[in-house]
Amino acid sequence: MALTSPTQITFTGADFDTTLTGRAIFKGLASTSVQINSATEAVAEFAGGVPASEPESVPQLRFEKPAEKIVCVAENPQGNVKLAVPKAVGGSTTNLVCSFAGGCAYEI
Repeated sequence: MALTSPTQITFTGADFDTTLTGRAIFKGLASTSVQINSATEAVAEFAGGVPASEPESVPQLRFEKPAEKIVCVAENPQGNVKLAVPKAVGGSTTNLVCSFAGGCAYEI
């Protein structure tokens, strides 16, 4: 498993059921979508970004069949596959608009 972009976690494993609907949960937040690419790879998309996590936390990958109320959770037997997502603080003056004459202060 790896953080493959600020909005995606890629899970690798074995015997993923490509006929089911995927869902990932990380730090209590459900993914927007999960694309099960093969029996060994699934990619979870978090539209608002993968939640920050310090210290490391264990993401959960689920396979669901909602019509039949079936939920299978991918195993992480020792709980040793964890992911750390550092908090990112950045600054930019892009789209900074001042509402008074004389400019405005900008600091982080």
